[in-house]
Amino acid sequence: LAVLAHHEFMLATLRPPVADAEALKAFAAEAYGLVGAWTPLEGERDSNFRILSADGNAVVFKLCQPAEGENVLLCQAEALEHIAVTDPALPVPRLIRTRSGGPLGRFLQRGEAFPVMVLSWLEGEVLGEARLTPPALCELGRLLARLGLALRGFVSGAPATRDLVWDIRHVMRLAPHVDALPPEDRALARSILARHAEVTVPAMRQMRSQIVHGDVHPYNALVGSDGQVSGIIDFGDMVHGPLILELANAAGDFLTPSQDPAETIFRMVRGFHSVTALEEREADALIDLIELRLLRIEAGLGNPQGLEHGGTPMPGG
Repeated sequence: LAVLAHHEFMLATLRPPVADAEALKAFAAEAYGLVGAWTPLEGERDSNFRILSADGNAVVFKLCQPAEGENVLLCQAEALEHIAVTDPALPVPRLIRTRSGGPLGRFLQRGEAFPVMVLSWLEGEVLGEARLTPPALCELGRLLARLGLALRGFVSGAPATRDLVWDIRHVMRLAPHVDALPPEDRALARSILARHAEVTVPAMRQMRSQIVHGDVHPYNALVGSDGQVSGIIDFGDMVHGPLILELANAAGDFLTPSQDPAETIFRMVRGFHSVTALEEREADALIDLIELRLLRIEAGLGNPQGLEHGGTPMPGG
């Protein structure tokens, strides 16, 4: 019951806030100097808009869910500014500060304060159900490794205090959900969880750990006209955990029925390893962690195509 109650609380925080459109536009003009054409975008937790100014520049305006907590939102803002310094060429959104220099704005409506975050617009289309070519998968692996390097020195207490159902630290919460799986899948699911508890968890205590994006899936990846990954978006689920999670979670999410899973994993690992060599413990645990990611999706927790994106995805931020 506690697991289900927590899951329901998490789902409640996924509901984007609603605000008067004209009041939002007035706020954007006053706090950020933003004036232009507004287009609604899909959002997991936030109400998102693309603002296209008369000079052709576009930004993403995010009216954030207050239930997230300001520390979590500040962590996202600070992480993006950290990446802008450590790897300026990395294709992730850039934070746009308020006119007064603040990382977040504050929109007031009926006595309630809503945090606001404004990000640069990234060109490209959300990958979604499309597939990446083997060279593009390799390039994605390199981008994941660069992202890990860019965040290596970033410090924030917010990710360590979050209680996300899809955080690897809480994966044993899946145990009660195993009985809801098809009967033919239950023995394998129990085996995966048992191996994680007995083998992978002890090994993770000696792995490189840091703050990671942790949720690079096809709906958080942009592709350009050349079919290459042109951007990584949505830093809202960052966690502190083993560096290998960045690769394992993404590899699990990019497996598709139409592609050879071994080829997909090989290409992504090859790209990642070319930038950041895997340590022995990380390589040993990779398949186990990919299986856990797939089990979480099968059990309905942390499904990138379910909980996080229910409609037209948001390309820009």
